[in-house]
Amino acid sequence: MATTINEKRIQVKVDADLKMDVDRVLDALGLSQTTLITALYKRVAASGGVPFDLQMTET
Repeated sequence: MATTINEKRIQVKVDADLKMDVDRVLDALGLSQTTLITALYKRVAASGGVPFDLQMTET
């Protein structure tokens, strides 16, 4: 997939098991990774913050 002038490629490293878990959920929802990340970026831009709490939890 080629990018246009208005698009930028983002590369991230994630745990392989986490990626497989998320891929299964996205497949069930009929969504792509690109759609999910674009939706997250749009929500962050619109709200001026992360749309969920990021805090330390017990493991």
